[in-house]
Amino acid sequence: MGMLTPAKAPAEAVERLQKSAAAALAQSAVRERLQALGTDPVAMPAGPFAQRMKNE
Repeated sequence: MGMLTPAKAPAEAVERLQKSAAAALAQSAVRERLQALGTDPVAMPAGPFAQRMKNE
């Protein structure tokens, strides 16, 4: 599971989304809720996430 943007999204917008998502995942209540839903929340920068999506 991840957040996706259009391919031509401005880098600043992608960075802002990434920081917001990482901040949310840093909150214990958010992490606990996601874990209760069966996920393993990990904040991953856009570049490595894109590569992981390509690999999978």
